[in-house]
Amino acid sequence: MNIKKHLSNLARKIVLKFADPVVKRRVGNRHIYMRLSHMLPIYQKTFVLYDTAIARVAGYIAKTKPGLVNIVDVGANVGDTASLILSTVENSRIICVEGNEAYLPLLHKNFDGCDSVIIEAVFCGESSSVESGLELDTKEGTASLIRSSENSKKIEFKTVDQIVTEQFSAQEGIDLLKVDTDGFDYKVLRGAIKTLKKYQPAVLFELDKHFLLMNEEQPMSVFSLFEDCGYSRFIAYDNTGYLIGLFHISEKENTERLIDYFYSRRLYMDILMIADESLIRTSYQNEQNATLSTVGLI
Repeated sequence: MNIKKHLSNLARKIVLKFADPVVKRRVGNRHIYMRLSHMLPIYQKTFVLYDTAIARVAGYIAKTKPGLVNIVDVGANVGDTASLILSTVENSRIICVEGNEAYLPLLHKNFDGCDSVIIEAVFCGESSSVESGLELDTKEGTASLIRSSENSKKIEFKTVDQIVTEQFSAQEGIDLLKVDTDGFDYKVLRGAIKTLKKYQPAVLFELDKHFLLMNEEQPMSVFSLFEDCGYSRFIAYDNTGYLIGLFHISEKENTERLIDYFYSRRLYMDILMIADESLIRTSYQNEQNATLSTVGLI
């Protein structure tokens, strides 16, 4: 570690002992506001491909269709994904879904006045409802909903199906769905079944067996859901953004072994589902090149 980086990290730790100020950070070719405690800038300096696949996939989609690329970002946080996508695909419309009051002020600060971004200040679930008995565990720029018998605050949920119906016409639909909700991803996806069957968007979601089991989810269940919606193959990434490979949904034993491997190391994967065969072939080839280029092999 060089001296400048060491001093920067030391200064950050000292400041965070007393406060968590709002800072401006570059994400893509845009600057957005986030808390100093947010780990994204540190992760992306350490792991060049961390959380970047979504923007590249949006770019692949943009090359295959005319007009806007329509995107729903569930678990939008402060808008880092939207910032990255807009840096790659200017001709896009992004619905940022975020219910966490710790992130919403910064999300609005970053995108109010931006015609390409619409903010939905709700949580997503498998049904549209208002629930209590949940609380948010927020730390270092991420958050997850956990069950709590002590919290009686009511939380509004919408399904992805409802949001897509409200925000997009039946003719345009949705091209890309991102879900990052730390263990609630499967519930969100069960609330998107109509959308998945009708439009078959590319879907990027997090698969963390540790969080899934905490929420009484079966890690393999989501693959049957996608198979029923017309998807047959998926691309997997490790938790730092590096490509693992291209897999068939029908190869359940291989998938289960892969999930267990990451679980045994307390790591997670990102899963990219693409129904269109031409798009998934192109995406996989380009993702291979992105990974090889990062490690200096091409």
